[in-house]
Amino acid sequence: MSEGPVKHISQYARIEKEILNDWAELLGVERIGMDDKFFDLCGDSMAAMVCISRMKSKFAVEFPPDTFFSRATISDFARAIDKLSSDAATGSCPT
Repeated sequence: MSEGPVKHISQYARIEKEILNDWAELLGVERIGMDDKFFDLCGDSMAAMVCISRMKSKFAVEFPPDTFFSRATISDFARAIDKLSSDAATGSCPT
């Protein structure tokens, strides 16, 4: 039996956990939900740039700032990183 989807889910969960930990540290917030919005949690553009830099280092993806600003929740951000990682692995161009 292949572990493809299971492996993908665990990779996605790892991405979400990394983002959650970074947001909690950067924003000084203990309880954050997957659908909480970065800027509603008092995030600002400087904290956003720090977060983008960390994600670039952790996941080896080029993450344009406008993508972050248009994907303001942990779930959205994780999906974008997952897609960028998948595109990089397959050699596809992001759309």
